[in-house]
Amino acid sequence: YNAAMSAFEQGGQWQQSLKILHDMPALKVIPTAKSYNSAITCCGRIGLWKEAVELLRLMSGMSVAADRITYAAVISACEKGGAWELALTILNSAPIKLGESS
Repeated sequence: YNAAMSAFEQGGQWQQSLKILHDMPALKVIPTAKSYNSAITCCGRIGLWKEAVELLRLMSGMSVAADRITYAAVISACEKGGAWELALTILNSAPIKLGESS
């Protein structure tokens, strides 16, 4: 599923990427951070910041830990969508510091 989502992400087909993510639980497949990251990146490429932020919220509800890639993708989506104030809020409230190495 993640490979298909990555392919859709690279092809700019965000609707298909989101559909796969949405369908995974019904198929008894647990979405991972990589699954969410692909969908968030897809949304971010075209400035769908609301969708990217909602996916970040869904991750938390599904007990999937967001990582640096997640936060960077959500912040990028907000920036591209003109929601720079929200991008700064997310940057400042992220439990992971994006500039630090692990």
